[in-house]
Amino acid sequence: MIKLSKDSMEFMSRPLANNSVGDYFMLSDGKRIAVLFTHNVPDSFKARMKFLADDLRNVFKKEGSYDYLYCRCNLPLGTISHEDRQGIILSSYPKEFYFKDGIAKGKVQEGKWFCSEKLRNKYLDKANRGNWYTSIIAIQQMAAVLSLLEEKDLVLYDLSYRTILFNPENGHIYVILWDSIGRDGADDVNISPTPDFIAPEIIINRGLLSNDQTVYSNRHALAVLNYMLLFHRHPLRGKRINDNDAARDEELTMGEKALFVEHPSDKSNSVDTRVLRDSEKPYGNPELRPYTLSGKYLRELFDRSFVDGLHNAVDRPTPFDWFIAAEKTLGLLMPCSNPECEEKWFIYNNELNPKCPFCGTEVRGSYPILNFYTRNNSGTFASDGLRMVVTEKKHLHYRHICNQPSQSIIQYDLDKQSYCDFKDENGKWYLVNNKLRNLIVIDGTERTKIPLDDIVELKDGMKLVLDCVSKDRLIIVQMLKPT
Repeated sequence: MIKLSKDSMEFMSRPLANNSVGDYFMLSDGKRIAVLFTHNVPDSFKARMKFLADDLRNVFKKEGSYDYLYCRCNLPLGTISHEDRQGIILSSYPKEFYFKDGIAKGKVQEGKWFCSEKLRNKYLDKANRGNWYTSIIAIQQMAAVLSLLEEKDLVLYDLSYRTILFNPENGHIYVILWDSIGRDGADDVNISPTPDFIAPEIIINRGLLSNDQTVYSNRHALAVLNYMLLFHRHPLRGKRINDNDAARDEELTMGEKALFVEHPSDKSNSVDTRVLRDSEKPYGNPELRPYTLSGKYLRELFDRSFVDGLHNAVDRPTPFDWFIAAEKTLGLLMPCSNPECEEKWFIYNNELNPKCPFCGTEVRGSYPILNFYTRNNSGTFASDGLRMVVTEKKHLHYRHICNQPSQSIIQYDLDKQSYCDFKDENGKWYLVNNKLRNLIVIDGTERTKIPLDDIVELKDGMKLVLDCVSKDRLIIVQMLKPT
């Protein structure tokens, strides 16, 4: 436990804020905040904070996940003691999570600004809305945080757009749930979740369970958050009225009678597009922005969340499922040829003449599509079902070079070094070999070894053999040249 003197705090007599939990003071480094608990905070809360701030922090440090997690989640950094009061230390919100300009200048970038089409249209200019590339990065980072917490049987009791910060420029997220994280079934957490994110089984059983949130209800909240971040509408709020009493109707709509607005076979709760305001368009209309735009991998998880798993919690995808799906989807993102397109990117779905579904612009120029294969035990190459649309923004990392699936979020994070880069020179695409000592290019009957720091032009039908420790991996290049 850290003992704080008055000299180590800035404005010790003037807290930044206070609430029922405690008084908040900025520390002298300007990067951390001390929270001194009020005297009426229950011992159970103090014990939970001690576990999070000391025991859990040490576990994450020992496992090597501390740096990855704590820059994305505002978990307590340690316990403190000052005079006769106990408390914890938190990181202050990073500067990147405040709006720099526009109507919302200076406000914290809570997820709610980006999950509602009405709020986006009313308060955010195009530069502050983000795009599909940054939104899918955010989905991946949120999944990473939840995956690491779920491994420790930790539950987030109010996972919602209120407790996630989002940077629309780069897709970074920051989870601000420090006071509503608890051990599944072990901690008494008195937190009221945000209504839009409560799982149906929690609403149905409300009042019967003291600690009703679980990892499964977290998985529902994560799916809702992902859907709203991409489509800026709620997945369960459609046209169906389940009761004439407003309160009962809300309870049924989000609980016992919950139904996906884009359910593939039951259209009874689809969105009534006739009543949509202009401020709710175009994303308020699933006919214009269907969830199928999310591509194969994310769409499958939305189906598992809102069709298979909506009323059967064990069928819901895990955070790690979302992480891998987002990773694969990032590889399929294609830049829109229209510089004025708000979304900037869209997901390539194997079309010969793709066009942006958001602005209708046909793709101009050529793009290499990389198709990945791995040598199996019989010595032949089999498709991995993995593809990548080459852009200068993308790279080949270790996971692309060597197909060794990992269940470790941290391994993905450490895989930051680029083994190969791509560059476009006057419409010709080149692969730059940064780290592969045994890169073999097969072009027709020619077989060439590409030295380190050398480049090779990517051509249709070309094969790239990537030497790996255990198995060779093969890439077959497909040049997309829209007519």
